[in-house]
This record gives sequence, C-alpha cells and structure tokens, in this order.
Amino acid sequence: NIIMNTIVADTLCDFADELEGAEDFDRALEELLRRTIKEHRRILFNGDNYSDEWVAEAKKRGLLNIPSANEAIPHLTDEKNVRLFEKHHVFTEQELISRREILLGEYSKIINIEGQTLVEMVRREILPAVIRYCSDLSRAVLNKKELALNPDPEWSLLTKLSDLSRRLNEEISALATELEEAKSMKGTAGQVADRYRNVIFTRMASVRAIIDTIEPDIDADVWPYPTYTDILFYCD
Repeated sequence: NIIMNTIVADTLCDFADELEGAEDFDRALEELLRRTIKEHRRILFNGDNYSDEWVAEAKKRGLLNIPSANEAIPHLTDEKNVRLFEKHHVFTEQELISRREILLGEYSKIINIEGQTLVEMVRREILPAVIRYCSDLSRAVLNKKELALNPDPEWSLLTKLSDLSRRLNEEISALATELEEAKSMKGTAGQVADRYRNVIFTRMASVRAIIDTIEPDIDADVWPYPTYTDILFYCD
C-alpha cells in the first residue's frame, strides 16, 4: 500500500503541476487524459492477468515481468525508486536498504520453514502411507496368484507406486540436504534468497509434483491428509 500510494501521489503531483498552470483547465485536462492513456495503453489488459497469454503479451509489449519475490525485492533500491521515495519524504535511501535486507531475510526464513515442514510431512505421514498401501497391494497380488486369478491391475498399480515412492524418497532426501546446506551458506541476503528460490523452492516443487501424482492412486482412507475432493466439496 505504501508503494502504490507513493506512485499515485507522484503521478497526481505531476498532473497538478501541469494543470495548475493551464489557461483553459478543461481543455488541458482533456489533453492530459488523452496523452496519458495513449502513452500508457500498453499496461491495460482485460483478459486473465494470471494466464500464460498475459505473460506472453506483456513481454511483447515490453513490460517488465519479475516472477518471484527474491528478484523483485532488490528493486526497492533502484536509483529511480530511491528518488521517488525521497522526493515525497516516505523513505530515505538507508531506510529502503534496511527494508530490502529485512524482506530478503524474511523470504529465506519462510521458504526454509516451508521446506522443513514438507520434509516432515513426507517422512512422517506420506511415505509411510504409501508403503502401507503398497504392502496391501502386494498381499492382494499374492492372494490372486494363489487363486489363479489375474493380478495385473494390482501389479500395475503396485509397480507405479513403488517407483513413485522411490523417487519421492530421493527427492525429499535431496531437499533435506539442500536445506542443511542453505542454513550454513555465506553471502549477502540477496544471494541467500536466490539460493532458497532457485534450489530449495525448485526442489519443493518437484516433491509436490510427485505427491500430486501419487495421491489419486491411494485409497482415501489411507491418505493422511484431506484430499482435494474433501477440501473442495465436503465440510463438517
């Protein structure tokens, strides 16, 4: 809100400076509005601003796209932004530097907490649930073979889940190692935040993708957390 209000105040200040000296206020206002819309039409988009379509369109229009917080926060201390905040007596340069460092540190801490939580959830709940379900499938396969029945459906699912659980264990082990390494990393707040975004966050996304693949194939009674169906359609 502080940033947005400062930007608006600066723009209105420019408008006021121009209009206060106008001989014909109404005509000057109309010309100002026309010129402003023409000069900044490229920022207007009436589609889905979260879609890939807008990302492509924004690039085509030459608009800056900063996809993550660790990349956006350092721009607080860009020269033009320092001038803006100092002009309106909102922040000094040193205050902006302090806020940049604090925000980058907070970003790293949040990703670390989320990563540690994910490791614990997978190791204590999700992997044990998958292993138990695979054990049930193994018994089902053996029972069908004893009865001379076709165990292909159970065997196919068992093979799939066994491979996914192996990959999940590998990814979560790698994540745990990377979290430990990140805790002892030396560098600036920006460098640490970049590591958390580019290494830790990326690994977390890989873990999440495997879990999302596993969940639809696990019995809901075995799954340790509310399923998407539970979240979307049911409530107590």
